[in-house]
Amino acid sequence: MTARRLKKGWRRGLIKFGFFLYLVAGVFCLVGLRSSAISMEYDIGKLQKEKESITRERKLLFAHRAGSFSMKSVEDTAINDLGMSLPEREKVIFVRRMQPAGPREASVKAETGSASAWRLPLRAFKNMRGAEDP
Repeated sequence: MTARRLKKGWRRGLIKFGFFLYLVAGVFCLVGLRSSAISMEYDIGKLQKEKESITRERKLLFAHRAGSFSMKSVEDTAINDLGMSLPEREKVIFVRRMQPAGPREASVKAETGSASAWRLPLRAFKNMRGAEDP
């Protein structure tokens, strides 16, 4: 064999070995990606189950809150736990419902014959501007 053939054989062997290493690294990368995808699927499943249980608990808490604000439960708690009692008929005071107060009218008309109080700030402002009194 000649030196040229030995060089070509050495290069071919190195290229084949590099290609083999490239394939092995690719297989390891694919296996790693697949295993990480599977572990993510398991994590997503766990999180979905946790979300369902939290949603169920939230609904139960809302129902409990709605039940505790009902008038029947407030009355039962007041009578049984706090020792309150229903008032006697003679001690009940009925309040008559009145119409709500409407807007009030205010007048800024000047009193005849004297300088009214509402003109004083106006005069001071006009004096500051340099205008004469009306």
